[in-house]
Amino acid sequence: IGVYAMSWLRSLLQLGSRTRGRLVGTDLLGNQYFELQARGQRPRRSVKLKNIRKEDQYTPDSIPPEWDRWMRGLRSVPPTHEELQARVQQADALQNKVEGVEKRDAELQAKEHEGGLTARMTPRVKSMDHAAAPSFHSQAETSEEPTSTG
Repeated sequence: IGVYAMSWLRSLLQLGSRTRGRLVGTDLLGNQYFELQARGQRPRRSVKLKNIRKEDQYTPDSIPPEWDRWMRGLRSVPPTHEELQARVQQADALQNKVEGVEKRDAELQAKEHEGGLTARMTPRVKSMDHAAAPSFHSQAETSEEPTSTG
């Protein structure tokens, strides 16, 4: 990480108990967000992360996207708890849909294989000289001997 990035990260995290400004709000993770309004300047915004002690423990998902946009000045009004909860519910609903699609896909593939419509996909990579290609043959069709097409 570059010097500028580390400086920004340190000011973002406000390590220790150096929180300055007024408390604007908290997120669903328990992080606290502060704003310091200086005369004639744009407001300085900071966050005190609940479970992060050092800047090397920070991950992008430590701060919800709504609060990140507020921290960067891309939105002037802090997000509400309702807004944060709605995003979490949307993410959960999407995850449930993905799991349902994957389950139906696996069932369809199994049914197609049982009906003899498709071969079971068991990727097996064999190296021949400089080329490697997946093999999707059944065990009966697989040979350890190299074959040539020419």
